Amino acid sequence: MYISSFIVVWLWAIVAELGLAANVPARRERHELTISECAARGGECDETKGRPVCGTDDQTYPSRCHLLRAQCSGYQVSLKYRGHCKACKDARDYALKHRSHGPPKFIPRCKSDGTYAAVQCLGDMGCWCSDITGKPIENTSVRNGKPKCREYTKANIRRSPSRHVSPSRLRRTCTAVDRAAFNANLIKVFQSEFMRAGAGQQKRGPQSGNAAGAMGAGESQNDRAVLDWKFTYLDVNANEMLDKTEFRELKKLVKRAVKPRRCGRAFGKFCDLDDDDRLTLTEWNDCFSKDQINRHAAADNKNYAVNSISDNNYQGFIPTTQQQQQQNINRNNNNNNN
Repeated sequence: MYISSFIVVWLWAIVAELGLAANVPARRERHELTISECAARGGECDETKGRPVCGTDDQTYPSRCHLLRAQCSGYQVSLKYRGHCKACKDARDYALKHRSHGPPKFIPRCKSDGTYAAVQCLGDMGCWCSDITGKPIENTSVRNGKPKCREYTKANIRRSPSRHVSPSRLRRTCTAVDRAAFNANLIKVFQSEFMRAGAGQQKRGPQSGNAAGAMGAGESQNDRAVLDWKFTYLDVNANEMLDKTEFRELKKLVKRAVKPRRCGRAFGKFCDLDDDDRLTLTEWNDCFSKDQINRHAAADNKNYAVNSISDNNYQGFIPTTQQQQQQNINRNNNNNNN
């Protein structure tokens, strides 16, 4: 019995050994295939082109092809960043060696790995944010103190600092035309709810003075009835005022489903004229009034003009004292003739 058991174990050992021996060539073949592919990729590289790169071994390679061939040879290294590994250290050593007693010269600050520090400064001229290659990041310079560069350095890790967002991708503001279109689309939503609720067949009493007075030119009685119904529907506690909880779901709706969505994002602030996080019936009616939209647009244009004049962008628009005097004389003459 013991002899038969020993024979079985011995046979299994032989089979296992044969299986491993059979797999060794396959594994070796796959490994050699990987090396062949790597060598082929390296052969496609042109070492005369490209710029230096820094490897994870803190060594500078003349090009990325040189780094690839080092990887193909079995050396454990990968790309750390483009550029010389010790570029900051070399620049700092040169600046320190050639500094004089004249005006202050820029001496870069370096990290322990040889890259440029996030904050760079030049005497009393101020400080700015820099990427790891030493390139200043736009709109980060400050005269007093040091800028907060952590968010900028994180962004530069994800993508090149030279990339800029195109103007077409910048968030647009909600113009008066956009607001009118937004209100029309939102009223259509209210009308659908109004009809589904069967409120369109109910007789409504005369409109309140606030509602009638807020109705602008071109607004129909039907639209006003729908808006009154919607306000009453949202006003759960019937105090003729929508608080934050009553208004919350509507704000979510307009941000998500009503276009132009840029107007939906500012819907609450646009309607809440006194900024108290509550909407009165008057504010609700004004929010949908075309006259109120035009007043908002006029106010925005006026603020823009005032700010532009204060920034000396429209200096020619400001009349001189002599021009003002002549305008006053002409105005008095016209009044006398009348």
